Amino acid sequence: MTSTNDPRDELDTAWLNYLRRLDSGTSFEADELINDHPACGEELRDSIDDDLFARSLSLLSVPTLGSSGEGSGDTQRYFPDEERKLNDPSTEFIKPEALKLDIERRCGVGSVLDDYELIERIARGGMGIIYKARQRSLNRIVAVKVIGDAEFSDESAIDRFQSEAQAAARLKHRNIVAIHEIGEQKGVHYFSMDYVPGGSLANLLAEGPLAPAVAARYILKICDAIAYAHQHGIVHRDIKPSNVLIDAESQPLVSDFGLAREIGEMSELTRTGEILGTPTYMAPEQTMLSRTPPGPAADIYSIGALLYALLTGSSPFEAATPFDVLMQVRHMDPVRPGVRQPGIPTDLETICLKCLEKSPERRYRTVQDLSADIERHLDGHPILARRAGIVERTWRWCRRKPLLAAITTMLALLVCLLTASVVQYGVALQRFNSRLSEANDELAVNNTRLQALIQAESVARQRAQSSERRVRKLLYAADMRLASQAWEDQDILQLRELLHRNRPGPSRPDLRGIEWHLLHNLTTHEHNALWAHSGDVYWCQFSPDGKWLASVGMDGTLKLFEADSLEKTIVVDAGQGEVNHVEFSPDGTHCITAGDDGRLCFWSLPDGKFLKAIDAHPGRIAFQSAYSPDGTLLASCGQEKFVRLWNPETGEALGQLGPEVGPSAPRPARNLDAIAFSPDGRFIAAAGVYAVVWDVETRKRHFRKAVRSRVTSIDFSPDGRWLSVGSLDNRAYLIEIAAENRDIAESQHYDAVQAVAFDPTGRFAADADRAGNVRLWKMELLEQEQRDIRAPRNRPDLRPFSWPAHDGRVWSISFAPDGKTVATSGADGSVCVWPIEQLGGARILNPDGSPSNPANVQDFAFFADGSLAAVTPDHVYRQIDETSDFRQFSSARDGEVFRRIGTDQIGRWVAVGTEDGTILIQDAATGETVSSHRPDIAEGMRLLSLTPDGSRLIAVVDAILFDLTVPDLQPHPNAVPQYDCNAVSLSSDGRLLAVSPRVKDTIEIWNLETGEQLHEIPRQPDPVHAMQFGPDGSTLASSSNRLVRLWDVETGRIRSEFVGHQAPVASLCFDQSGRSLISTSEAHTIRVWSIELKQEVLALGWRSDRLDGSSVVCVSPDGERLLQLRDGSLLEYRIGSSSD
Repeated sequence: MTSTNDPRDELDTAWLNYLRRLDSGTSFEADELINDHPACGEELRDSIDDDLFARSLSLLSVPTLGSSGEGSGDTQRYFPDEERKLNDPSTEFIKPEALKLDIERRCGVGSVLDDYELIERIARGGMGIIYKARQRSLNRIVAVKVIGDAEFSDESAIDRFQSEAQAAARLKHRNIVAIHEIGEQKGVHYFSMDYVPGGSLANLLAEGPLAPAVAARYILKICDAIAYAHQHGIVHRDIKPSNVLIDAESQPLVSDFGLAREIGEMSELTRTGEILGTPTYMAPEQTMLSRTPPGPAADIYSIGALLYALLTGSSPFEAATPFDVLMQVRHMDPVRPGVRQPGIPTDLETICLKCLEKSPERRYRTVQDLSADIERHLDGHPILARRAGIVERTWRWCRRKPLLAAITTMLALLVCLLTASVVQYGVALQRFNSRLSEANDELAVNNTRLQALIQAESVARQRAQSSERRVRKLLYAADMRLASQAWEDQDILQLRELLHRNRPGPSRPDLRGIEWHLLHNLTTHEHNALWAHSGDVYWCQFSPDGKWLASVGMDGTLKLFEADSLEKTIVVDAGQGEVNHVEFSPDGTHCITAGDDGRLCFWSLPDGKFLKAIDAHPGRIAFQSAYSPDGTLLASCGQEKFVRLWNPETGEALGQLGPEVGPSAPRPARNLDAIAFSPDGRFIAAAGVYAVVWDVETRKRHFRKAVRSRVTSIDFSPDGRWLSVGSLDNRAYLIEIAAENRDIAESQHYDAVQAVAFDPTGRFAADADRAGNVRLWKMELLEQEQRDIRAPRNRPDLRPFSWPAHDGRVWSISFAPDGKTVATSGADGSVCVWPIEQLGGARILNPDGSPSNPANVQDFAFFADGSLAAVTPDHVYRQIDETSDFRQFSSARDGEVFRRIGTDQIGRWVAVGTEDGTILIQDAATGETVSSHRPDIAEGMRLLSLTPDGSRLIAVVDAILFDLTVPDLQPHPNAVPQYDCNAVSLSSDGRLLAVSPRVKDTIEIWNLETGEQLHEIPRQPDPVHAMQFGPDGSTLASSSNRLVRLWDVETGRIRSEFVGHQAPVASLCFDQSGRSLISTSEAHTIRVWSIELKQEVLALGWRSDRLDGSSVVCVSPDGERLLQLRDGSLLEYRIGSSSD
């Protein structure tokens, strides 16, 4: 043969040879053709196998005839309309081996074939027709199978027909249909055989599956017959239900050996590649092109398929087409019989499935082995066959379907991996869950501990916070005590620092009480601040006529303000660098500025035009200038050792004062910082190392006074008697000029004194320090026999007053000519104008409006609208609000002297008590007296108190208690008994009355609504002289000598005790919130007590030598003011937060 280099070309050549041989109709061996083309052998074998398989299906399209009636039931199962097609003349078959049915015309019923008379047609098969016939020679009924030359002109069909007859004729067995004779008549080939009238297994299966035992017995008989055939070298190859006949004794007989061959024989039919047999009962090897012919194993498979059909009523494989059936036979395992027909014994099912194994090697080795296992089953003994295990079944499936198996394997591996991962994850998860559970248990324990710790921490934190709050409050109380002491010492810098430290902030709660606000308001005063300069304001001064206020400073400008309105009218850029001083001419027509350029510049008023300049200190700084009182002489000082004198009209130099020369002369000052003329013009004083005074006329030194440090400022008093000198040693010295020993009084500060000044009216003097504080004091103090500027104990009204005027140094002080205001300039860039009447530790309220003659105030109270009522011996005055003046409300008649007053809270009545004990009820709107009453048994008015609704009056006259109705002043129906008492107090709601009897050391609590005594508070160490109910009536404060006690009204128990006064306590009151208790003593000191902390937080006021018991304190209804009555003077302290 010719070989090509390309395997594909060789395959094409081989395939053409195969088709030529097939078309020629000649017989050939497929293996020979494959061996001729080894390069493409496997591909060629597969191609031939598939082609022959497809061609062979044409044979399967023809119904297979059985021995019972019209045809094979199994063939009809796949081709139900095949018989109709065969009987239809119009049907045309293109297959070469199709039957031509005119055989019945040539040898039909009634005809005679040799010795046989054909009686009736029994069946029609694939190789001929079977007739029931009578053998005439023996007069017996037989079956005759005929075939004609016309029908089978090819040799293969005739050979197959003869082979059947010859094979069956050699076999003589009880369960095989016997062949009697073979013959041929006129081209019609036939053979005769036993007639079996009982039908076939196909007929039984048409009624349904057989009982397992019956089926097993039938198969056992069939196995004996097939085993007999195998012993004689015959393989049946077409065992199926229609080929097993049933005789009258129900014995099975195997028939139709048309496909039978001797064992090992490769028939010519097989060589052509035709597939012969019934697909559903064919062994897999029968469907394939194989070098080895099917052997006994093929019959074993067919017996298994037959057993399967008997047990289930259906063949092992079913499909729509024979091709699909053959594919199932080749590649699929049958469904277990027990699935299709439950109740089949497992052993019998195992025997059946072992017969149906795809591989012949895995089936029974012989039919005898199969028969033996069936007998064991029927006898109840264990069989030898075993069902294929899951591994084996899987392996078989994989071999049949490698691609699907590979995919399944991959999927299985993937599933296994996934399962392993899931299992591993599950194990890990279980382990994690176990650990998590343990952790949760531990966490629960820890949470319990944590909760306990949190609770303990919360309690500890609350305690710590409570302790912290208490510590803060204690520190606040300590600061307030230090602040009150700083106020007494006039250490304003320390006072302001302590107050600022206790302001509320983001991390600091507001602990401030009335004590803080009182001290804050003492250092805060209404004033006008002029922010006209950038940088320090070195000097400010009022003009002699009081029309102008001038200021100069670091920014080199001169500013002129109208003194009344304080509106800026003139701004002059002096062109002198920094301007250090401004001086008005005595006639008020111009002013002079001294600057860093050493010049003195003259400026006209009121237009501020430049007039002229004197180059007073060339190349040096000019600090100050001063006019003589008559305006004829001008003095200046600067960075020189002497004072220069000038003619202000011509600018002519008139000489100089100082320095002294000679061996005994003191070291001269390098600079003279300040100068001043005496009011009479006789003297000029200069500030340097010393305070030096020169006689203007003689140009000689009048005196020189050394102080502890350098002198910074200097001024003469209006009467020329005193010289005030400010010094860097924190003092202002007051030097009496005319005294021989130059007596000195000192005004002490807490920083260097920078400025001094006198009030032109002679009432006040002032000095200021570099800390920004100004101290104002009365000139009367200079008449006292003491060296320090401090009020004597018998004159608290002369006490000096200090206040913070600027942030930083106070550079200058200037009084207005009328003495009502004082101006200060400071390093903060402002000029501040202070009303003198608004300055002071407390505002003194004079109802009669005479500042020089304070009214002798006897008592005070508040009307329902919050306005203040003050009583003098002659009048009752009313102040509408704290900013207005008093007006007369009512006046005493001849012989009357007013002492006490009481008001209700509805604005209806006012009660006034006189010196002789008379009680007057006046209309609160008009002041007219409505009624009066004078007790006959007492004189001297001590207390009047109206209930809030004005219906009842509690009066103490000459220590006797009276309970009267209003306005008729008759004894009340539920009146408290009349008896001597030391003190009484009415609760704010008018429901309770506290009385301290003289004859007992107790406090009695009475219910005024019922007139019954509720209980007594015993154990008073000393007589009680003052009492006051708290705002809510639950507490009562009492004072015995210098001891203050706080009681629980309901239980009578002591809540707190306060000790601090050095004199007997005269009066008590609570602040509006009830947090603070205020007391004043007969020495006029005021103390504030923290009820929560149970300690003093403020001590205010000098102790007086006068102990007349006339000190009373009371808080206004709006909580903004604290009033103190002492020695006939009514003092007002601001304690509200509105001015913070």
